[in-house]
Amino acid sequence: RLTVYGLAERDGQVLLSRLCRGEMAGRWNLPGGGADFGERPVETLARELYEETGLTADVDGLLDADALVVEHDGVAEWIVVLLYRITVTGGTLGVTEVDGSTDHAAWVPLGTLRPEEMTARAALAVGRFAGRRP
Repeated sequence: RLTVYGLAERDGQVLLSRLCRGEMAGRWNLPGGGADFGERPVETLARELYEETGLTADVDGLLDADALVVEHDGVAEWIVVLLYRITVTGGTLGVTEVDGSTDHAAWVPLGTLRPEEMTARAALAVGRFAGRRP
């Protein structure tokens, strides 16, 4: 499964969305998610970003690519993760997807969230790439 996430920063803040389902409910994550069949990664990112934050963005470059195996209810799944740096270009901040996996989006000042308040993906990305340009 292909998943795509975006890292956006402005004025010392990073754009995050809060998960509302599953074992990670209540944790902050980078906007993004799984690709639909036949969808290009940048299309996935644009769709997921709008659904989870109400915003649009330009893709500035690929920051990281990784693959991992995760297990849910005893079933292993292989996930390829692409992380892009993005620049927000428009929209109104707010979740647009009905019954989705997120319930809130916000610009969060860098360094204010503890790692345990974020998903591992968000904590690693913010720690490794926030404040740096590709």
